[in-house]
Amino acid sequence: MENRATELAEKIWVTKGARFNAHRRLNGRHYSSLTATALMSVYVVFLQLVPALAPANTLRIDAGALTLLTAFLAMAILVLSIVEQGRSYQLRAERLHQCGMALNELYDEFENRRMQAAQTLPALLDDVSARYHTILRSVPENHDPIDNVLFRAQHRERFNVGMMSALTTHVKHAVITYGLSCALIVGFPIVAVIWFI
Repeated sequence: MENRATELAEKIWVTKGARFNAHRRLNGRHYSSLTATALMSVYVVFLQLVPALAPANTLRIDAGALTLLTAFLAMAILVLSIVEQGRSYQLRAERLHQCGMALNELYDEFENRRMQAAQTLPALLDDVSARYHTILRSVPENHDPIDNVLFRAQHRERFNVGMMSALTTHVKHAVITYGLSCALIVGFPIVAVIWFI
């Protein structure tokens, strides 16, 4: 019976940790997406101002090429904005955070009650297990596998995760969270420069 209690406690602990990781990842995606969209918009405005800001004889920019590039970039911003908005990162993050908080409360209560009453452990296990599943069913979002893997990497000693594996997981999580936005922020100026060369 004690083994079942330990397994249930660990399941709640790992799930709540993964949900909190998902919350941070989704909020990171939301804010990095907003930043990327804002900077890409600035790039488009800057490209439109280049002919007006540069002396006529220093830059030989084809007006048609500039119009085509800015139109392409503006459409890319529009598509990115619609796709990213449709993913509802912030709403999903909040739901997962609420789920993590509820699981955290359940975990603390379970640990306290478990210490107090050894003879009522079977009833306690049934109650906590049922409440655990009710909490999970109450939230339509689920964390991604990377959030669970990250939690295990964050507690690598407990889960026997090697240092290199933990480091790789942290890097992969950062790339998943911020990679697209960083690529767009850096990629847009590079595309513009290559376009005119």
